Formats: sequence, structure tokens, C-alpha cells
Amino acid sequence: MSGVLDGTRVLDLTATITGALTSLQLADAGADVIKLEPIAGDPVRQFGTASNEAGPLAQVILRGKRSVAIDLTSVASSEAVSRLLADADIVLEDYSLRGEEIPGTIRHDTARTYASGVIGCSLTAFGDEGPYSDYLATELELQGMTAHMWFLGQQGEPPVRCGADIAEFAGAQHAFLGIVSALWHREESGLGQRVSVALCEALLSLGSHWMADFSDPDEYTGGLTHPFEIPETGYRTKDKQVMFGFFGRRPQKTEPWQELCKALGLEDLLKDPWLAEHGAGLVGVGQDAQETKPLLEQAMVNWTSDDFVQLITDIGGRAAPFLSYDELYGDQLHPEVAASCALVEIQGGASAIVPAWAHDAEIGRQEHSMAPDIGQHTAEVLHAIGLSDFEIKQLEAQGAILLPA
Repeated sequence: MSGVLDGTRVLDLTATITGALTSLQLADAGADVIKLEPIAGDPVRQFGTASNEAGPLAQVILRGKRSVAIDLTSVASSEAVSRLLADADIVLEDYSLRGEEIPGTIRHDTARTYASGVIGCSLTAFGDEGPYSDYLATELELQGMTAHMWFLGQQGEPPVRCGADIAEFAGAQHAFLGIVSALWHREESGLGQRVSVALCEALLSLGSHWMADFSDPDEYTGGLTHPFEIPETGYRTKDKQVMFGFFGRRPQKTEPWQELCKALGLEDLLKDPWLAEHGAGLVGVGQDAQETKPLLEQAMVNWTSDDFVQLITDIGGRAAPFLSYDELYGDQLHPEVAASCALVEIQGGASAIVPAWAHDAEIGRQEHSMAPDIGQHTAEVLHAIGLSDFEIKQLEAQGAILLPA
């Protein structure tokens, strides 16, 4: 089944995870993504593997794309690159190209992008303007300078890095949204658009809710989480950690809290009138919750996580266990994973998680092809833009392209 972007051609010039994740979302929506990679292979292929064969990460984020292995800086390949650019609806480039003058790319030819109807998307660490516009940065620097490490750390303690590559992911999400918005604009105007995405700004946007809270301390309302909450490790049960809490405002939480105390054999706590009425505020998250956690955990020691989650659900709260990779994606899929249809099989036996918006069969692909070999589609794509067998062989002889063995 075709996706909503069926017939849309994407030229992916990127060499970062952000770029790969951006074009992957476009591929999942049905676009024809042509991945231009160096003859030695995209650097993404080497993550987690010692060879140029696609490792687990590359299998997931390069899937569903066509590979053209070409030396973008070669004079011999310049005509082929120009034709590929002219044939594209969307062109992706990132900071890996900084300093390289590649004719026709959107960084150096914005006017062509508008006039031709091409949607150009440029991914950088800090954007095109400002004091850091010429700087490069990794996930660590970006998390550090956007306060996300401060957000996870405790006051007076060293900052803590978020384990996931949130800058890469957030940048790709914003890029995809910007590209789709530009495509919609092109439907109305016929004009192209240059979409500029800075990973730093993408991370800043993730902190917009707590930034708003702290911008006026006198009016601080206390969000669900904020930078002064301690790192949460959940509550220990017989088999694993769980997190739980109660819905609503304080009066609505009193009865579930009292039911919890009775179920755990902690009725003595309810003899204190203040604890009986306000104790629900001492569970879940926050510094105050740490004071009652030892008491609750001692009473929970003989409860399995499944039984405790069911108890909290029955008395009107919400709870969930902390799960591992194997518990989610092992031989027996977690029921929620199975029900969501998030996990799909890729041709070749690998598995991947598809975007949440692509779960509906009306807009998602039914087949998810495996990551291509380096240059697997070089001849096929170059034929499609008018190059003859002789011209393609000449480019191969000059070292400008790689053809599959």
C-alpha cells in the first residue's frame, strides 16, 4: 500500500543520525528516499560494527531507502549530482557538508530552491546565524548547554546526561514537521522552501514547559516535573521497580491513599489525622516522597509488580513497572507492544519500531525493506536521470561512483 508521500523523491545528502532519522520518517510515509553516501559508505553504517556492513543501528535507520555511492566532491560526478538535485522534491543536508562547496546544494543556492519548488532542509548544530553558527557539537555539548543535564541532575550535584540521543531525535522530528509543512505550502503556492533546523533549538523547545514555569517564580505553579525534582527510581517490589501515583487534586487522592495503606498493612499511618488526609502527597515523585518511600517499600517487599500495579489500578490510581528491553521485545512481546503494532519485521529478519503516526494502514507502508548495501542502487538511479551504461562505467572507472559487485 502506498504512503501519503508516494511519488515524492528525497535526496539525502546527510551523514548523521539526525539526517538518517529525518529521511527514515519520509520513507515510512511513502517517499522515495535516495541516500547519497560516500564510496566508503555512510558513517552511520559503522556505528556498532567493525565493518562497512550495516550493523543493527544502520539496519534500522537506513531501511526503506535506495543507496547511491558517489563522491560528491569529484569533478567527474558533478553533472550527475546536478541532475539528481534537479530531479528531487526534497533535499536534505547537514553540518557534515560544512565547508564543502557542492554545486547546487541548498546551502549555497537558496534562490534555486524557491524557484524550482524544491524543499530544502538544512540540519545544523546551532543554526545559520548567531555566535555559534560555525561551531559543531555532539549530543553531550548540546544537552549540556540547553540545561537538559541540569534538568536531570540534583542541586549541588554534577549534571547528568540523558541516556537517549534526544538532540538527534528532536532535530529529526522538527525537520520532518518542517518539511511536511513546506510541502503543504508548495501545494498552495508552487514555491519551494528552505527549512532550517538547529539541534540546539530543538532541544530548547523540549524544555519549553518548565522554562515557562520558571520564567516567573512568583507565579510558579509546579509542573509535573521540573529541574529541582530528584532523579526518580520508582518503588521496589518483590521482582522489579514500579512507579505509581494518584489522579486529581488532594481531596480526590485521599481515599485511594487510605485504601493503599490498608492494603499494605500500614493502617497505623492513618491514625495521624494529617497523614490520613494529606499522605497522598508523599508518594510518587518529589523530595517529600522520599521520606515515606522506605515505609512503603518495606510493606511492598512481598508484592509482585503485577499485583501491586493491579492494586493501584483498582483503587483509582495509575502505576506501571519499569521494563527492560527483553520484557518489551523478547521472544514474548509485551502485550502493549503487540497491540500497538509498533514493532515491524524488516525484510532480512531484522525488526524496527515505526513512527506512531504510521500505524494506521491507510497511511503506513505494509513492507519495510532492509537497509541497502553500499551503492546497491547506483546504476538504477543514474539510469533514471538519463545517464547511459557507458557514462556510468566511465564514472566508475574514474572512482566517482561505486557499483555493486
